[in-house]
Amino acid sequence: MRTTLGTLALVMVVAVAVGCSADTSGLEADLADAYSARVDAETELDLLQEDLDQTKVDLDDSQTELDDALSQVEELSRLLELTQLLELPTYPYEKRLLDAGCSFLTEPSLHWDCPAATDLSGMNLIGAHLVGANLAGVDLSGADLRLATLANADLRDANLGEAKLHNANLTYANLSDADLSDADLFDADLTDANLGEAKLHNANLTYANLTDADLSDADLSDADLSGAYLSGAYLSGANLTGANLTDANLTDAYLNGAIGLD
Repeated sequence: MRTTLGTLALVMVVAVAVGCSADTSGLEADLADAYSARVDAETELDLLQEDLDQTKVDLDDSQTELDDALSQVEELSRLLELTQLLELPTYPYEKRLLDAGCSFLTEPSLHWDCPAATDLSGMNLIGAHLVGANLAGVDLSGADLRLATLANADLRDANLGEAKLHNANLTYANLSDADLSDADLFDADLTDANLGEAKLHNANLTYANLTDADLSDADLSDADLSGAYLSGAYLSGANLTGANLTDANLTDAYLNGAIGLD
């Protein structure tokens, strides 16, 4: 009887041990499957991250290509406009100036001289050669001065409101106190020009060259200066409220006391 009971106890212990071994094997299999699934998920996430990174690179490349294309279109538009201007016939601007009361002087050097208040408003002066001209106080409102050369010209107190000055050469010109409100100075060269206290409200100065120009106390409110060159320009006390300075070059520009800068 004792032998039988001992045998039964031994059989039960063996059965329990076998059952525990089976349960442990199943748990290890489940853990192995879970680990394999985790590895697969991490691999899939890595692949998705690589795809996302490549997509970002492709988007950056596409944006760069788009920016380059827009820049080329803008440059072609400027060249087309300039080409159209160059194809315009030559106008007898000299006769127009003489009829308006201006004189062509030879002393101290060859230059045009127009008395103050001379009415040249709306006049077609495309491509006019007006180097060193005396145009102080002259009414040039709405005049067409595209491609005109006004280097060293005296334009103090002149009225150039709404004048067209595309690609005009105004280097070293004296435009102090001049009214250039709503004037179109797209791509004009105003290097070293004196624009002290000039009125340039709402003027278009896109791509204009204002390197080393004097713009002290000038009114540039709402002016478009996008892409303009203002390197070394003197803007002390200038009113830039609402002005567009996108992509403008302000390297070494003097802005102490300028109004409207954020």
